[in-house]
Amino acid sequence: MADLAEPSRGGHGGSSPMASIAVIGGSGFYEFLEDAEEVAVDTPFGAPSDPITVGEVAGRRVAFLPRHGRDHRFPPHKIPYRANLWALRSIGVRRVLAPTAVGSLTPAYGPGTLAFPDQLVDRTRTRVQTYYDVGACHVPFADPYCPSVRSVAIATALLAASPASARSGIKVGALNCKVSSGVGLILGSSRKMKCRFSRAGGGRPEFYTGRISRLGVDIGFTSKSYMTWAVFAGGKTNRGALEGSYGGASAEATVGVGLGANVLVGGFKKSIALQPLSIQGQEGLNVAAGIAGLSLHYAGSR
Repeated sequence: MADLAEPSRGGHGGSSPMASIAVIGGSGFYEFLEDAEEVAVDTPFGAPSDPITVGEVAGRRVAFLPRHGRDHRFPPHKIPYRANLWALRSIGVRRVLAPTAVGSLTPAYGPGTLAFPDQLVDRTRTRVQTYYDVGACHVPFADPYCPSVRSVAIATALLAASPASARSGIKVGALNCKVSSGVGLILGSSRKMKCRFSRAGGGRPEFYTGRISRLGVDIGFTSKSYMTWAVFAGGKTNRGALEGSYGGASAEATVGVGLGANVLVGGFKKSIALQPLSIQGQEGLNVAAGIAGLSLHYAGSR
């Protein structure tokens, strides 16, 4: 076991990272990786819930740790949270996905619903909640979830889902956009954005720059926001096909208008439909009520 005084900036013991992404499993999720290497890590806060396993997923090194232990020996209030995260960081992890099985207070979100929270109400009382036991240190908790990881997770779930409506074209991918900051105006403002289009079948992503030209209601100051659209088309699309101006769906749209409210139609010969999946403003104070128009410019692929 390694005796670590502080989490390494690289990997285990200061070497290259063993994994930069980790998955922390909850109840019933005790195994994840095949042909994985087991890594025992000691920390100033004791041992983690279980030895970390490191394996490969889609060509990337990924670490896995069951928070309750593989035999579910730790109840929630006894989980060594500090040791778990310290151990993951010590082997190079910088992004963590932590699925959980929970109930819902909203009847529409029944069993089997996949939800991506952007905030939480912390009601825990009986466990240590900080790494800083000596000296004054203030750690912000206003934005508990990583906006970039959340956006990618939502897009990935979208690509794995079934098409919303077979009559409305074929789902060809997802468009993730990072929107610039600015002061919003009632019934009108403009925002620059940078976007990444991921195809449903995989392959190199396409990159676009653009501008939201019309917002429905946009009130207050915002810093950066993240938006995700499902992309539908009449069939296979060429690179750069999303370039063009988009507006509200009309009867002339070649894709159809059965995708629901706030669908934007445009791109190559108005053959592309964008259906809003999510608008996350974790870094800002407001959320656009509706986007009425935008333009995209192809910036290449890599």
